[in-house]
Amino acid sequence: DRALQRGRARNSGTLSDMVYEGNLSAGVLVMVECLTDNPRRTAPEVRAVLTKAGGGLGASGAAAWAFTRRGLLEYAAPADEPAREALIEAAMDAGADDVEDGVEEDDGEPESIEVWTAPSELTTVRDAIAGATSCMPASEQLVYDVSGERIALGEEEYEMAAAALQNLEALDDVEHVYHNMRLHEDAGGS
Repeated sequence: DRALQRGRARNSGTLSDMVYEGNLSAGVLVMVECLTDNPRRTAPEVRAVLTKAGGGLGASGAAAWAFTRRGLLEYAAPADEPAREALIEAAMDAGADDVEDGVEEDDGEPESIEVWTAPSELTTVRDAIAGATSCMPASEQLVYDVSGERIALGEEEYEMAAAALQNLEALDDVEHVYHNMRLHEDAGGS
């Protein structure tokens, strides 16, 4: 019954965007973006996951200082080099903050190209790239990007924090979870 009521509320257009800030153990900061019909239900769910992981829910600004709001356009990397270079050049000419070749395939070729923008320039940069290259992004979103260094965790701490992040992502109302952690290089990964 509750699931049906929540579904009706979602369909009635009474959804709110909420951003919760908090921390996990070892100083890991998190930003949790939610789309909810009931913030009084969502906040305790987020708080419970963070508390169970040795952290807690914080006030506004508790974690935001460690993140920057940015626009992100992700493109499938064109197969030929001239088309890839044209996309990168069009992005830079349009005023992108940064362009990165994304995840590489086994053969060393880039699988995607990430174009980073100021939030207010996301649409302008996307449209300029489309006009110059006819390329449309595979995804387009506003994200919280880590402003400084990520916190290096040992393998055990990292696995515990990663499990907490998965638990947050499993909550019904959670859309995105951002964090500032990485696996310490001496712990067997990067």
